[in-house]
Amino acid sequence: MELMGDLPRDPRLKGLLFEYPSVMLGIVCTYIAFSLKFGPDFMRSRTPYNVGAAKRVYYVVQIITNMWFAYHAIEFTWRHWHDDRLAGLCGPAMVLRPEFEHREAVDQLLVVCLFYFYTRFVDLGGTLLYIFAKELSRVSFMHVYHHAIVAFTGYVYLRSGWSHTLFYGSIANSIVHVAMYTYFTLANFPLIKPYLRWKRYLTLVQILQFAFIGFQMVAGVRKGCGCPSTVLYFNLSQVFVFIVLFSRFYLKKNTDRTDATAENSRQSKELKRN
Repeated sequence: MELMGDLPRDPRLKGLLFEYPSVMLGIVCTYIAFSLKFGPDFMRSRTPYNVGAAKRVYYVVQIITNMWFAYHAIEFTWRHWHDDRLAGLCGPAMVLRPEFEHREAVDQLLVVCLFYFYTRFVDLGGTLLYIFAKELSRVSFMHVYHHAIVAFTGYVYLRSGWSHTLFYGSIANSIVHVAMYTYFTLANFPLIKPYLRWKRYLTLVQILQFAFIGFQMVAGVRKGCGCPSTVLYFNLSQVFVFIVLFSRFYLKKNTDRTDATAENSRQSKELKRN
């Protein structure tokens, strides 16, 4: 983790997690190993655990926490829209600007961004629920890779004081999470589930969200928003990877759905002929 030593360090962030980047790296690596290897192996010869209630609580927590962040982030943006130094959210790391006069606003921004970071930690717990429920089809490489990269990237940006440069993308991400977990919550009700016809659009919205974040990063590279270009280019490459992975998932699901519809239609015609 020598690279982290060369990056800015926000002194307001205390505790073991932010003092030692190796702790965060260890958490992410453990998450990946358990999700893709040890968790599925553990559940292979076991019956699924009854985690239905825990999943419902998890969905509601996701809705509430992401709504809280989206509201406060939008409110912050609206309040400081006419201040170029805050509205653009493009500039050197806040910790490198001791002369900045809006210290209260900067501290509020840190609290909101810190809250967002911890909500992404909650995402990791959701994967564990899917594993223990033996819903292993939901624990795909795309799912695990996405959560791991988002959590670690968020950590690097937050610890280095750059989280403001991804603020608008984080708002979009939280709104998408609200829509996604609202669907999952409503799908638990048998009377409502047949009327939920917008699941296929959730992945499409996620792809559009990644495109939006990508455009924001490109703007950051062009304007020079205080982050090293290598960091921005790395994150831009990850956005591209996400778009590819989610697009493949979206196309596969649509193909499977089309094939299933065609098969049902064929069987229906055969029954009528008989």
